[in-house]
Amino acid sequence: MRVYVELHEVVESEEEPDLVRVDVTDWSKEDIDTLIKELKDYANSNYKHYRLFIHYCRHDEGGSCSFVLVGER
Repeated sequence: MRVYVELHEVVESEEEPDLVRVDVTDWSKEDIDTLIKELKDYANSNYKHYRLFIHYCRHDEGGSCSFVLVGER
């Protein structure tokens, strides 16, 4: 299983939204928490609306993905 932290900009127009995906599979919980805080700070300063997820990817194992919402505005 791979683990990603993903920041999705939510746009109201036809413009291409930003997407940030960081592979945190081998990271410590403390480092992941720090990344989430930094991405929230960045998103709050740069986006009107966003969603921040932890993405548990099981495609390599033949499974399906699951997502946990950890922030939004």
